[in-house]
Formats: sequence, C-alpha cells, structure tokens
Amino acid sequence: WEVNEYYLTKLVQFNENGEEVTAPKLAKFIDRDRTRTIYVLRKLQKEGLIEGKRIRKTGTPFVFNITEKGTKLLNDFSKWF
Repeated sequence: WEVNEYYLTKLVQFNENGEEVTAPKLAKFIDRDRTRTIYVLRKLQKEGLIEGKRIRKTGTPFVFNITEKGTKLLNDFSKWF
C-alpha cells in the first residue's frame, strides 16, 4: 500500500503545479526509474485509482490523473495518520 500512496500523493502534487502528468515527467519529479514508474502507474490504473488518457493518436505518452476512487483512498489514508 505504501507504494500506491506515495505515487498517488506525488501525482497529485505534480498536478497542483498545473502540468500534465506523463510517466517520464513523474519519474523525473520523484527521482525514480522510468520503467518502475510506468509499472506502478499501470498497476494503479488497473486498480481504478488513476486514469490514463492518450495524448497522441499513436504510441505514448499518456496523461495520468487521479480518479475519484484514488482521491477517496488518499483521504481515507490521511485520516489514519
């Protein structure tokens, strides 16, 4: 769970800067390997915690945003700590 919470929190922080969140940009922002970041983002997407929208018709990158479910999970987590 800690990995999910970390990535969701960082995604929200990056979004607050007004920039589109792509995997390479997020990886640089959190100083993590791009491959690992993509792996975690896909996992979060499968769990319905984030959504990815393709910004080009072919290939990548995707722009990621936290979903309502992801926001609720972060809010619930913050109530415990």
